[in-house]
Amino acid sequence: MRNSILTIILSICSLYAWAQNTGESGVNPVGSLQVDISRVISVQNAKKLSVPIQIEKIRVADPSYDYPIFPKLFAVNPYYSEPIQPITLGEVKMPQLLKNYAVAGFGNYRNALADFYFSSNRDRSKVYDIAFNHRSGKAPSRYSGFGTTNLKANMERLYQKHQLNLSLNGYYKTLHHYGFFSDSIPDSININADSIKTNYGNVDLQLRYNNFRSNTEKHKYEAWLLPYYFRSNHGETEWAAVGGAHLIENLNKTSLLNFEVQYDYNTYYVASGNWLRNIVRVGANYE
Repeated sequence: MRNSILTIILSICSLYAWAQNTGESGVNPVGSLQVDISRVISVQNAKKLSVPIQIEKIRVADPSYDYPIFPKLFAVNPYYSEPIQPITLGEVKMPQLLKNYAVAGFGNYRNALADFYFSSNRDRSKVYDIAFNHRSGKAPSRYSGFGTTNLKANMERLYQKHQLNLSLNGYYKTLHHYGFFSDSIPDSININADSIKTNYGNVDLQLRYNNFRSNTEKHKYEAWLLPYYFRSNHGETEWAAVGGAHLIENLNKTSLLNFEVQYDYNTYYVASGNWLRNIVRVGANYE
């Protein structure tokens, strides 16, 4: 009995295997089951949204950084006592007011010309300049001729609170008297040339000193000295000098007192005599 059941099971398995092989070769076995798998697809129209789509912007948060500073101690020698030098910007170089130049020339009627000018570079402490000028000529007519020579030197010195100004001026001139026509005089008549022309020279000095640069000084002052010398070929000589001081006393922001004292000395010499003058001036006013 057991052998019969085993024989039937093996027969069924062999038949199934043969049916699988036959199906792979494309031949439908007799009695095989056929299934219909066709479907009907239904497509609907797209529906429009009444509200527009809002695209949300992606916002990136700003980065946050932390920079810690770690203190560090440095060892310092306690016996080191040299003072620290202050930081300075150095001396400011400013351009010259006028460029240096020299001019010289010669023309008809024996006219001569010469000019010279020199100026230092301006800075915070000092500036100076020198100027020289010469003009002269001699026309063909008798007793003609002129000449002018000038020399000027100026210096300015600036201190922290004070200022010094020094100026030197000198000139020498030759000229003929006005209203004298030498061409109208015959050549036979000789006239002393020294009697119809004048040569004279002058030198003066100006020296001033003040503390007007200071903004903290309550008492402002200025002192000056102005000497003067004159001489001509006719025997005239003059000496003069003016010296004085000016004091400004600030009472408040809107009121001040001014005091001034001045001494004026002058003496004049000629062949016939001389004159002497002394003047003292003292004044005060309130503003």
